[in-house]
Amino acid sequence: MSLRIMVLFTVAVSAAPHAVAQQIRYDAARSNVPLVFADDVSGDVRSTFSFRARGEEEVSRAFANASGVLFQGVASAPRGVNAAKWRLNVERDSERAARLILLADQEKYSSPSPAWVWVVAAKFAAHRATGAITMVDDPETPGEKQFARRWNSQSANRGGRLMWARYHPAIHNQLVGFFLFAADGMLADPVRVRTITDGVVGLEQNCCFTLSFDRTRSRRAAGAVAEMIALEAEPGDFAMLNDLHAKQTIQLTSQVLRLTGEPTYQFARRNARRQFEPIGPLNRFVKSNRGTVRDVNPAVAAVVTDFCRHVAFFNLVQRQAPDEFARFNASLDKIESRLPRLESPVALPLSAQ
Repeated sequence: MSLRIMVLFTVAVSAAPHAVAQQIRYDAARSNVPLVFADDVSGDVRSTFSFRARGEEEVSRAFANASGVLFQGVASAPRGVNAAKWRLNVERDSERAARLILLADQEKYSSPSPAWVWVVAAKFAAHRATGAITMVDDPETPGEKQFARRWNSQSANRGGRLMWARYHPAIHNQLVGFFLFAADGMLADPVRVRTITDGVVGLEQNCCFTLSFDRTRSRRAAGAVAEMIALEAEPGDFAMLNDLHAKQTIQLTSQVLRLTGEPTYQFARRNARRQFEPIGPLNRFVKSNRGTVRDVNPAVAAVVTDFCRHVAFFNLVQRQAPDEFARFNASLDKIESRLPRLESPVALPLSAQ
């Protein structure tokens, strides 16, 4: 079974100096969610993948290749606004902060999103692939296989599983990539994985972003989601967080670039004809209980939704003003090199239930 989660956000943060990137790390002891990193594996790991699916028909067939997170949507511009004439720019609020600016009809609109989200979203949109992250049960490289044998031989891990992460090239080893990893792994075990962001050290101090949320609501939400999955899911089922029905829009009001729309989970099961069919009860639960799903870990929900919205925004600009998008994307290289980073985990260990 491969299952996962997410939803909502906005804050202003930064493209930070190299020193900041070195101060953000993961401490499993703080979160009680152990992760596997490249240095833990004696040998090579396959960290990235490239998968493309656009439109409902292609995405509905993508569960076998990219059950995880996939963003391919194109936002809708405000009525009567010609996006082909838009211009994009970057302004620095301070020595550390870089803000996305949209110039439209001689007006300037500013995005409240942090640079470590929107810069990576622009790079993601510029890439051909639309799959953001996927997790697989089977190790692929000799190093992964050796690690898996060693891990499975330990008595504490018997009956557990290792979920190996594969990232879109644009998000691998980016800070936003950790949140996408968390979103992809969350539904595999909501009760245990919900505290994963407790292990991120240095983000609140260096990036003006809070990881705090209501722990009682989180615990209750995780229990409700886990109970529903236990009732309706079967081994071998698939889940994908995607933006097929996100209804993403762009609003230009009071000099603020506001983006709307929420990605949702879709659950599917392969039938005897090897086709994927929706799992009705799970899909209805997610649709009717967006707040509950969000409450499992609101910090993860916030970042992932913000990233999804900006991907859709940049997809529109790329479609309507390709030369402008290419120019702007090329100008982001220096900012990208200064973004705060967090090494991407290579696997999520899950103990037996």
